[in-house]
Amino acid sequence: MWIFSRDGFFSAVQKPEQVSTNLVTIRSRDRNDLINLMKSVKINEKILSDAGTDYEFRIIIRKRVLKKYTMKVVDEIDYSNFKHEVEIADKKKAGIYLRVWEALLGAYRKQINVLGRIDDLPLVDHFDDGGIWRECGDLMGRSK
Repeated sequence: MWIFSRDGFFSAVQKPEQVSTNLVTIRSRDRNDLINLMKSVKINEKILSDAGTDYEFRIIIRKRVLKKYTMKVVDEIDYSNFKHEVEIADKKKAGIYLRVWEALLGAYRKQINVLGRIDDLPLVDHFDDGGIWRECGDLMGRSK
């Protein structure tokens, strides 16, 4: 499961050796994201690194801790636009999240084009200090 939150980006999986347990591995590309997650649920696990995969950092936690985290971040939703919320907190992270958003939008467009519908909304290809999301405009018929 991929989780994007104000705290960071996480990939939650249950490794084969964890199947008969209540443990999951939370993977991240940014050590600080895992620190943020742990602060949020008041745990202190050892961060494992250099696993030789595309996720350099990971922690192993109980599923109930992951459940507590996801419930907490859902309860904390107090914004009308997630992309903008991330931009306020961390412009660098916002740029990364924007690329994911663009990739998903592009994939969705290709899917609907295959079905015979045409959607020629422009993708964002640059940022500015005035607001990363300004160029996105109202692409999906929603405003900030």
